[in-house]
Amino acid sequence: MKMPENKKHWLLYDGTCRFCLAMVGRWGKTLAHRGFGLAALNEEWVRERLNLPEEELLREMRVLRASGEVLGGGDALIFLWGSIWWCWPLWLAAHLPGGRWLIGRAYRWVAANRSCRSGTCSLHASSSATHRGRALVGWLPLAVLPGVTIVFRGAWPEPWVFMWALAFALFFSCKWLTLWRSFTRGAAIG
Repeated sequence: MKMPENKKHWLLYDGTCRFCLAMVGRWGKTLAHRGFGLAALNEEWVRERLNLPEEELLREMRVLRASGEVLGGGDALIFLWGSIWWCWPLWLAAHLPGGRWLIGRAYRWVAANRSCRSGTCSLHASSSATHRGRALVGWLPLAVLPGVTIVFRGAWPEPWVFMWALAFALFFSCKWLTLWRSFTRGAAIG
């Protein structure tokens, strides 16, 4: 089967996973407005195009770029962030030293702890440990960013720059916590 036409890029996701379907439901319109097509990794043309073993096919989301390049996992997420103007702070954070590694690691953790509707993706159902882990993801920036800003306060050229950096760290962390809580409760993201 041949790949459908008319799209710049394709977001490829696990069509049997509740978590993945919820993400597509939340982000689908935003991505469609930016020229992305959405397709399940389970579709025949996707299987043929990627030509991956079954156990590898559903392991992570992928982006098929217009150039033919395939990005997976954290790299796919970073590419998506670069396509949405209000996600640019996340895209920029990914390009800081260690940012790409941290995002890749966080992506792999979330992907390994998602739950699936059917047993096809071989991931376990949600547990209380997974729920605690999801809560931790929401609180992590609030626990880390202000502390990192304070640790490096001597690196700021002026005291007012430090103050604004700390204010941004607190603001971004609180916004992330609010977004994460809304996301885990099923709110749509515009």
